Amino acid sequence: MGTGPALARLGWRGRLFGALLLVTGIVTFLSYLNHAAHTPLHALWGAEAFGLIAIGIAGVIAALAPRRLGVALWERILIGLTLPIEIGATLVLSYYPHGTLVGLALLGTALPAAAPRADEDAVAPALHEEAPARRGMP
Repeated sequence: MGTGPALARLGWRGRLFGALLLVTGIVTFLSYLNHAAHTPLHALWGAEAFGLIAIGIAGVIAALAPRRLGVALWERILIGLTLPIEIGATLVLSYYPHGTLVGLALLGTALPAAAPRADEDAVAPALHEEAPARRGMP
């Protein structure tokens, strides 16, 4: 959820990327719950692979967001490298899908951490204003 504001700046492409992240998280959870052959949703076992690939492709699409949206070039490049990050993390940690998810987690940490913040000078006065008194209260 922390990536939402960072990805929303990329328009519909970023929202697609974010939606795929959330859906793939749910599919991964269900996949793990249903790994045994006798479970009702056993067909989902391993289905997260398709979601992880889709996230990588959506990263390339999100990276092609128009420059006028004000997203820094390095952020677009980082999102565009989602699929290579997933592949690299899988190879380095040598265990699928845990390594892949670690790579996505690192990406998901870097994006909101580097996102622009509200201007502190504009926010600070609002924090110190007196709250209006409620009717009937002193």
